[in-house]
Amino acid sequence: MDRVAAFFAALAGIALLLIFALEMVEIILRNLFGRSTMFADEMCGYLNVGVVFLGLAYTLARGGFIRVEMVYRHLKGAAKRAADWYAVIVSLAFASTLLYQMVKYTIYSFVNDVRSPEVTATPQYIPQLLVVIGVSVLVVQLLVFAARRCRGLP
Repeated sequence: MDRVAAFFAALAGIALLLIFALEMVEIILRNLFGRSTMFADEMCGYLNVGVVFLGLAYTLARGGFIRVEMVYRHLKGAAKRAADWYAVIVSLAFASTLLYQMVKYTIYSFVNDVRSPEVTATPQYIPQLLVVIGVSVLVVQLLVFAARRCRGLP
């Protein structure tokens, strides 16, 4: 699972580089030639979705999610374990619900040929798939995280 998370994190990194490149092209075109790509903002928005959602599982695996450290650092022993389990269970419930709703929404967008109102008329299921893939990997990562914690339990 760690390799899968790292793979999607690498894709998120590539998406970030593409955002940079696309924005640089847009800046150069506007400043030097008085023109625009007419799609840079839209594509950068979709790529930003990729950066966020494709990087979720890797962020979890590396302990990068935000916690309320002011409270968490004072917890010890059983209270700390309970807080960890609470966070995993709530995160798993939230991510599973999000995944279910996004799968339904992506199917709806595909079946009804929902497109962006921009110049590109991008089929919306394409960027929505980034969310579905990213949250799917996050759910599996959360399950792996919970399973690893359960190994040491009697």
